[in-house]
Amino acid sequence: MPHCDNCGAKWTWSDTFKIAFSPKRKCPNCENMQYPTTNANAKKYYAACAFLFAVGILLPYLDIPLNMFTLFVTLYSCSLIIALPYTIQLSNQPKTL
Repeated sequence: MPHCDNCGAKWTWSDTFKIAFSPKRKCPNCENMQYPTTNANAKKYYAACAFLFAVGILLPYLDIPLNMFTLFVTLYSCSLIIALPYTIQLSNQPKTL
């Protein structure tokens, strides 16, 4: 889990999950604004989602029953969602382009 860049407080899983989908969020401990940093971990999630997309397109050509494919996609997606907050890093400054 990430730590606040200002006070060093460890964020909870739910607070970290919420900041993954927003550009900023206040630290629950010190109330200073925190921003998720851009890092290589985001690219790993794009690759993981691209893998699901590619497997979905190739499904008619693979000899996989639809219910097994649905179970695989569900478990894979849930594991990505659970692991997302562990890859977030926080900063006091907003990301610049």
